[in-house]
Amino acid sequence: MANIRNTLKPLMQHGAPSPYGNAGVFRFILMANAAGVIENYSGSAAPVVGDVIQIGELPEGMRLDDFQAIVSTGFSGLAGKLGFQYQGDYNDANQPQDDEYFAAALPLTVGRVRAAGTKKPVTLPKPAWLTLTVTAAATGGNGRVDIVVVGELQGPR
Repeated sequence: MANIRNTLKPLMQHGAPSPYGNAGVFRFILMANAAGVIENYSGSAAPVVGDVIQIGELPEGMRLDDFQAIVSTGFSGLAGKLGFQYQGDYNDANQPQDDEYFAAALPLTVGRVRAAGTKKPVTLPKPAWLTLTVTAAATGGNGRVDIVVVGELQGPR
């Protein structure tokens, strides 16, 4: 199993302190080239089952409320679990990292996917990676998904 890390800075917009709260919207882009290699990431081969793609950073103190995956170009045979993994060797017994927090099975076919399920909102006690754990992979095929994570930026605890 390999960790494949995004080398680009995230596209994000922070809400500012206002009467409406501290909403934060983080947008990450995951693209594959014709050979199935994830672009702008540390790996040089197409992902295989078990690889963890570290899509982008989620800040300490962010309450994870929702996500949306917008697949504008479908990936050829790529699917996975969407969740989060704390950076470094950290894990929290009260709020453990969860590789399928947002989606236990994220299809990367053209369309939009929203969070579904009954998991309670989590406030990150440390910085974390938004991750896609590959559960199905096929070589070849372009693809693009924009992943939007929405939450409240509560600051470090």
